[in-house]
Amino acid sequence: MFAAGTHPDFRQLGRLPDEKRTIAVDRVRREVVTDSLMRPQFGRRKVYLIEADYLSETSQNALLKTLEEAGSGMYFFLTVVRPEDLLATIRSRSMTLRLGPATEAELAAILTEHGLAEPELQRAAIADAHGRPGLALANYRALHEGRALHEGAAGEHGRGTNEGDGAGTEPELIDRLCRELWQMLGSQRLAVVLADGLALLQSRRDRSQAILDGLSRLVLEELGAADDEKRRRLMKVEDTLRDLRRGFNFNIHFDTAMTHLLVVLFEELNHA
Repeated sequence: MFAAGTHPDFRQLGRLPDEKRTIAVDRVRREVVTDSLMRPQFGRRKVYLIEADYLSETSQNALLKTLEEAGSGMYFFLTVVRPEDLLATIRSRSMTLRLGPATEAELAAILTEHGLAEPELQRAAIADAHGRPGLALANYRALHEGRALHEGAAGEHGRGTNEGDGAGTEPELIDRLCRELWQMLGSQRLAVVLADGLALLQSRRDRSQAILDGLSRLVLEELGAADDEKRRRLMKVEDTLRDLRRGFNFNIHFDTAMTHLLVVLFEELNHA
């Protein structure tokens, strides 16, 4: 349930792809303030992990009473790069725990402890983790999932060829679309990419998750021969794809999400 984000006693509040700069205050009130009034379902505690860097002043003020009057068994973890950017009233109701980045060796050990021990995937996952164990774990799992999807698509491709379907199977069509988009990004101006790329994506808007998976497979293909700088940029693309997968579960607007994706792809692939 933790992996699926459905555990009733754990809430993680971060910025969604369609939220420009800060977490909407309505989400803070609904997902933290109101939710904290309900008793734990599976145990004696509830935990809230909040990306406080994306809390506006209004959102921080909405949390004040909840932090001050939290009942027994309620734990609120606010992650922030610069604590001094938080309101003084928030800081006064919190204990500060400073966490430094983990070394590459420590990250590799953590991955191995979780059964994620393939050296190539470990190196790729650690390269863009910035010393953060959680990000290294997420990177590894995303890369592993992308490879599995790539292998599955290869199998579907083989079966489609044997069947002699001239139009191609569904996975082949998605793969073709993703490769056409990928090729477009490296050879056109941003304005053209946004116009033509969005039109291409809109032609299969009912297959948004499959498109994101197809682009993840292309990222994995590129990672094999990437230097450190290209690997960093490709992992930023993969982070965006992962965020959008999560966002589509919350019914984010398709055109807004895909425009954001095209900008990220254009910026990163033109320098990779």
